[in-house]
Amino acid sequence: MQKMVLALASIAVLFSGTAAARELTASEKKVIEESAKQKLKDPDSAKIYWQPDMGGDIYCAQINAKNSYGGYAGKALLLVGPRRNNSGIIISADTIIHSDDMERMMMPICTDAGYHFPR
Repeated sequence: MQKMVLALASIAVLFSGTAAARELTASEKKVIEESAKQKLKDPDSAKIYWQPDMGGDIYCAQINAKNSYGGYAGKALLLVGPRRNNSGIIISADTIIHSDDMERMMMPICTDAGYHFPR
């Protein structure tokens, strides 16, 4: 019985600091999208593949947009440095778009923060 109580207490402590993922609000998506589009050759072609927000100092998603030749370049890693209000809502964002080798180097930052992308 004592082992069970100890195990349950350990699990409670383990998860007490873990924030629950939540969907972004429309205004948060707009803030991120506007920042990301500034980095693209064809901002109107941008398609963002949103992830639930894990809360923290980073937000990760994927983005696809047309390149200089007019074709879609493929999904790239969208790294967001969000600034949040006291309620945890994203009110502004700095974005970086990574693809190819840099994406492979940066992906562990996202996976360590709890984000997962299908292969």
